[in-house]
Amino acid sequence: MNKNNLSREYLESISTADLISLADYYGIDIPENLNRRFIIGDLLEVAEEIQDKEENEENVIIAKGEVELPENLPKSYNETKIRAVLHNPAWAFVYWDTRSNLQGENGNGTEGMYLHVCIFNDEKSETPSDFFDIKASSRCGEQYVLLPPGTKSFAIELKIPAASPSEKPDIIAFTEKIQIPQENPVIAGIKPGQKVEVPPMVSLSGFEQLLSAQFREHRESFS
Repeated sequence: MNKNNLSREYLESISTADLISLADYYGIDIPENLNRRFIIGDLLEVAEEIQDKEENEENVIIAKGEVELPENLPKSYNETKIRAVLHNPAWAFVYWDTRSNLQGENGNGTEGMYLHVCIFNDEKSETPSDFFDIKASSRCGEQYVLLPPGTKSFAIELKIPAASPSEKPDIIAFTEKIQIPQENPVIAGIKPGQKVEVPPMVSLSGFEQLLSAQFREHRESFS
């Protein structure tokens, strides 16, 4: 009698005595003179519970405190990445993900990891005109960054501090250079009470009337 095979075909092929023996093996209480169909039904329920338990154990494989990664994962899995998107012209939302076994060149892990924000005068500039650093939380993996007024473009590097002052920090990930949309210089120069020649397309859009209405209804915004 095979205790590991609890398929319906197998259970229907064995004797009632063997069914009762299997039920006793799996701790199922069988009343006297119980129809064998009910015994088979109880054993099939046990088989389903055993299968569900084995599938759950396969989904979470833990050995020696380390998670064993299953096969056929995407190529991008467990890679260090950082991305930045503009929330508005003043704020950028930055999010990142680091490898579970990440170590810098000096073997210092992610301890003291920080964001290095580079400010550029324009998109074509290779050298930043300014920069500042923000401590990066290793828990949440996301951060809002307030950009300085007048920023034209920026890029953000994810860095790990050097082990000693004589060494350079490790750049473990970086974003592309992101350009901040700028307002039209013609529109930027328009002020209430000042006559400015605007392009025909701007005039057709009704922008001059909109500006006059805004000044009348929200005059305190122009003071």
